[in-house]
Amino acid sequence: GITWTTRTSQTTSWIRALVYGNGKFVYCTDTGGVGTSTDGITWTSQTSGSGGNLLALTYGNGIYVYSGAGSVCRSSTDGITWTLRSMGGTTQINALAYGNGNFVAAGASQRIVVGTSDAANWTTVITGSYDIYTLSYSNGIFLYGGAIGIMGSSSYGFSWVNKISNTTQNILGLTYSNGTYGYCGANGL
Repeated sequence: GITWTTRTSQTTSWIRALVYGNGKFVYCTDTGGVGTSTDGITWTSQTSGSGGNLLALTYGNGIYVYSGAGSVCRSSTDGITWTLRSMGGTTQINALAYGNGNFVAAGASQRIVVGTSDAANWTTVITGSYDIYTLSYSNGIFLYGGAIGIMGSSSYGFSWVNKISNTTQNILGLTYSNGTYGYCGANGL
């Protein structure tokens, strides 16, 4: 993480998310593009079928899943061929995670959608007033963060407990390591 080498991604669009799974890196872009690489050096552009703004990407249970504006959702086992899935609704999805046998998506208006382990079926479980910007799964817990410091946690994605973040700044990133959760966000948070 100290020395970095620039690689050609085969796109000039904003790369919004990057994941690694099943021996392959996959990214998605703000213009609906997808790219794949087995080594992180040589990249191949793929046809995602979206044509829209892709904001979130995750990998779990042998499946890549992307989403974004208008709750567009597709899944793939290889990062090349993508199958359209329905999350219902049109609320923008900002973050995706996989854990405990479920895919979870979160986004605008505090909407959280839980998908089956094959990403084929999705159910909206909560909506609220504020946008969720980030979602993670680690140590057996889903954790989200968002506008004005909102936070929530869940084991499986269906039932959520509000958490006190001690900030009113937008939470934009979450991580977990060695027994400690951390977040970062707006204005140097």
